[in-house]
Amino acid sequence: MNDKQAKLIQAVAAHWQLHGQGPTYEDLGSALGVTRAAVDWHTNRAIDAGLLTRVPGRHYDLRVTEKAAP
Repeated sequence: MNDKQAKLIQAVAAHWQLHGQGPTYEDLGSALGVTRAAVDWHTNRAIDAGLLTRVPGRHYDLRVTEKAAP
């Protein structure tokens, strides 16, 4: 896991703790100081690596997997 992925994972986990649901790409962009396109790119890489997961067709569903959990 690289530094950007680690920050993304931390932001997703923190959002769940604060809000009880997964973040939007806009939420993540604000938290990380990057564009929505950058969030999309990094999120897809993290999903491909098995670090994040989502339920297709559902909103606020981005979750940290056990593989990425500290």
